[in-house]
Amino acid sequence: MGLFQKNYDKPGKGVSKNEPQKRGFFRFFELYFRSFWKLISAQFWYLLLCLPIVTNGLAQVGLAYVCRTAARDKHTFVTSDFFDAIKKNWKKALPLGIINTVIFAVLLADLYVLYIFWTQDIINKTWGAVVFAVTMFFYTAFSFAKFYQYTLMITFDFKLKTIFKNSWLFATLGIKHNIIIGIVLTLIYFAAFWVLAYMFKIGLPLVMLIGLFIFPSFRAFLIQYNVFPEVKKYIIDPYYEEHPDEDIEKRRELGLIDDDEDEAVFADTGSQNDEL
Repeated sequence: MGLFQKNYDKPGKGVSKNEPQKRGFFRFFELYFRSFWKLISAQFWYLLLCLPIVTNGLAQVGLAYVCRTAARDKHTFVTSDFFDAIKKNWKKALPLGIINTVIFAVLLADLYVLYIFWTQDIINKTWGAVVFAVTMFFYTAFSFAKFYQYTLMITFDFKLKTIFKNSWLFATLGIKHNIIIGIVLTLIYFAAFWVLAYMFKIGLPLVMLIGLFIFPSFRAFLIQYNVFPEVKKYIIDPYYEEHPDEDIEKRRELGLIDDDEDEAVFADTGSQNDEL
């Protein structure tokens, strides 16, 4: 009994095994620029599917799959892989996208109402600060959980309920990489606001260009690159220590087994009981 969802990673020619691999920051940009134009191509389909907000989840799952493959330094046929991921996961991706959109809208509405109450002295300043802190804490945890949702979906045959449960667990378990992702994205957002505030005429078209045609795929790649160490640590390694002979071919296709050293490079798997 294997743990993987039936995968559709397509093996391709990679970097020579004798070539020393870069690590961390340098490895990230090496892989990102190696797949840059493929990520831009995937983003084209992502933007089209995001136009009707209700299909946001479908766009997310397609982009997540292409970016996961690129982050694993695997070959991808962008268009076919993008839509194959949607075809295999749309029953979960569609409602997940709608749920996430509703939660995000509620959080924004809460902050807006709090702002109105605060500026008009309708709410006590202390209580306003408490409500703001609680709202931001929940928003941060919600954002961290979202980092893992589509990765779990495209990798494991989980029910939607289990995806929610495990993603919220990873919001805490993967705190190290979650903070890294959060800091990078926050710096990008602040940079965009600064450019708009101090160089609006030049900054507006620049921010729009990057925001539409580069940033979504960069964000998805950043997430996929960073969530794998946490998934590997808490799911893959423990399971395959007890079941070393399972899913050999799928693990090899996903880059989990090195043909020479028989060790994992990146990892994706689910638990035996469909949960962490």
